[in-house]
Amino acid sequence: MPDIKGDGKMRSRGRRVPPGMSAFRSLTNWKPEGTLVAHLAEHIAPINQIIISWDHTFFASCSDDGSVRIWDCSRLERNVTNRSRSTFNEQGGRIKCMCFIQNTYSIASASDNGSIYVFRVDFRFGGNAPKYGKCVTVRKYQLVDEHAVVIKHFDTSKYLTIACKNTRLLLTNRSHSFRCCEYYGWFQIFARFCDYQGQHLRLGFTNHGGCMEAQKSNELRYVHCKCVITSLITDQKHTWLLVGTMKGVLTLFDIRFCIPLRSWLHPSRSPISVLLQHPDPKWEGKRVVISAGRNEVTVWDILTIQCVEIFGVKYGDEKLTAIALEAYKKLDPPADSDTLRNASSSHEANLADNSIKSVIIPSDSHIMLTGGSDRKIRFWDMSRVENSTVVLGLEPEEPRPRYSSNTIENIKFHLEFAQVKRGSAGRPPFSSRNSPSNTTASPSNVVQHQNMMRNHMDAITSMVMTEMPYPMIISGDRDGVIKVFA
Repeated sequence: MPDIKGDGKMRSRGRRVPPGMSAFRSLTNWKPEGTLVAHLAEHIAPINQIIISWDHTFFASCSDDGSVRIWDCSRLERNVTNRSRSTFNEQGGRIKCMCFIQNTYSIASASDNGSIYVFRVDFRFGGNAPKYGKCVTVRKYQLVDEHAVVIKHFDTSKYLTIACKNTRLLLTNRSHSFRCCEYYGWFQIFARFCDYQGQHLRLGFTNHGGCMEAQKSNELRYVHCKCVITSLITDQKHTWLLVGTMKGVLTLFDIRFCIPLRSWLHPSRSPISVLLQHPDPKWEGKRVVISAGRNEVTVWDILTIQCVEIFGVKYGDEKLTAIALEAYKKLDPPADSDTLRNASSSHEANLADNSIKSVIIPSDSHIMLTGGSDRKIRFWDMSRVENSTVVLGLEPEEPRPRYSSNTIENIKFHLEFAQVKRGSAGRPPFSSRNSPSNTTASPSNVVQHQNMMRNHMDAITSMVMTEMPYPMIISGDRDGVIKVFA
């Protein structure tokens, strides 16, 4: 039977990097040019997530069409084809989220029918090109009256935060909460155990109580998470967990003792779409990157609960743009009665069209990539913001934006200033690959069609970056299309 914890040979193989060179050597001076490498259109429904294997040999995409498709990265360098190498479609429903089992070729996927599957990608090297077989199901689990919307996996065997050597699979659902239970006398946060050949696959998920639930001696205690959970992250040692919700409420938990430490409301009051650790090693475990609001990514110190850095997009003249510092101060979380009373807010509606859905920050680098509902992919040079650019999404006559940095009261502002024509929403006349097209062969239409083929036609929902065979951006959109750029 396939394993969950991984193959030692896989771990020892590592990335195929020339001797004496760092695995991130190519990112030091790398800046994407926006060259279209591949256009992948096998999915027939929105792309929900794209993930890449630990050694960057292949990536996987899941969609509302109920399938998980496997794509070979090596084919992006030579013999580029627009076909996936393998497809997993046994789960049913719409696949909403997935993750790799750490350091393995196994994937955990969650569907809106409540099922959770762990399957192995049959991948092996053979001759000059890797070979792919049929995906093999490893484990199945069924949630009742709920489904996961976020799923993560990490291995705790190298840390002493938990008194056992198991792996964990974390997931949340739309019912606002996590469930926890006790194992061997220790609280295992997000734990529901499925014995598998002497190992324990740990599943953490939410229930209908709007709370985090811990069980000991048949007693329950509840910690409210305020709203539907949209994102989560743990530190590298897995001692704390930060949870973001649809209403912009962030809650920090101590995983070791299963207790909430602090909670605050993001000043944008908008859904927390992305949570990441800050890439600088000196801020390990202290600072997080948060995507929320209108085309903004902010860096927060979770010890002091202060915003320390902002990457944002402003429209209009740089000299006439004012910055309100109060807009970046933490707010007190709403009371439970207010959360239930205000099921939807004007903030969510106003920010939906210009929100960042995906953020990439490669390890040991100074770059950040963002993509979202404005269909643009931005490259941010975090050490020299003037070197930033819009990789994808500019219209043919749209001027390139300017970038500048400023520090106000210990908050660093890195801003893009874009010029927008009056009366134009900045969108092409066609919003879907299935829309009818104008076949008039004029020069302007030719340029427009070329621009349509290169750009995403709908909101970007997920992105990953591969470094093999060379650095490239892989992005998927709500139209079901995946594009690869160098």
